[in-house]
Amino acid sequence: MKGKSLRYWVLSAAKAFLVLYVSLVLALYVTQRSILYHPNPAYMSSVEAGVEWMEEIDLTAADGIRIKAWYSPAPTPEAKTVVFFHGNGGRLASYRSVYIAARQQGLGILAVEYRGYGGSEGSPTEQGLYADGRAGVEYLLKNKAIPSEQLIIMGLSLGTGVATKLATEYDAHLLVLAAPFRSIAAVAAERYWYVPVNYLVKDPFDSFARIDKIRMPLFIFHSRDDTIVPYVMGVELFDAAKGDKHLFTFENMGHNHLDFGRIMREVAQFGADAAKP
Repeated sequence: MKGKSLRYWVLSAAKAFLVLYVSLVLALYVTQRSILYHPNPAYMSSVEAGVEWMEEIDLTAADGIRIKAWYSPAPTPEAKTVVFFHGNGGRLASYRSVYIAARQQGLGILAVEYRGYGGSEGSPTEQGLYADGRAGVEYLLKNKAIPSEQLIIMGLSLGTGVATKLATEYDAHLLVLAAPFRSIAAVAAERYWYVPVNYLVKDPFDSFARIDKIRMPLFIFHSRDDTIVPYVMGVELFDAAKGDKHLFTFENMGHNHLDFGRIMREVAQFGADAAKP
């Protein structure tokens, strides 16, 4: 009798645990985009953000979604223009230090907003962000007549997934990845090790699967003290990449406090060296 009672309670506990586990997995699956994307949907102008020299532009992605962008032209025809894709939080106005650093180094910059962020229509998804990124690049190629070899494709954190994808579609001067990840699934697996994330992630942003297809020079910037995207992921991307590649390591900096002054100096110097006869 005691044996049956024990088996009953063990089975009951196992069933209860299974129900709780399945419920947790389902909850993570359903809410994963709200976990990944943290948009501030309210629009703030470039003047309000303290970068009044940046022109505010309205773009339309291929699927009809209207998005925002800020643009500061390169000071000379020889200077490069950065196409910048930000992280998963905030909005364009949250990245003032990036725009100031680009301007100080004599670089043009187009900062592309994502759908669902900062006054842009729609809701963020992986394919949607790729469409937003293409709209930005196409604007520079067609509306500003900037040759693709004058463009620097740059991503920060989540934006590195967008930048890496676009680097497989356009022949740019340089790809710059700041605090990059292997894939969203790899980052999720670090946090939710008890969940089969590889089968659940809707927006994988699998940069690791694409990095060896990049044919332009590559700069990777990462901090050893990054507690959000582990430094080792940047190293793994660097090791998997082919061709001209450079890894820049920061010390005593977190994920959200990279030195964009140094980043833009390195980027501008590379562009200047490439322009020498």
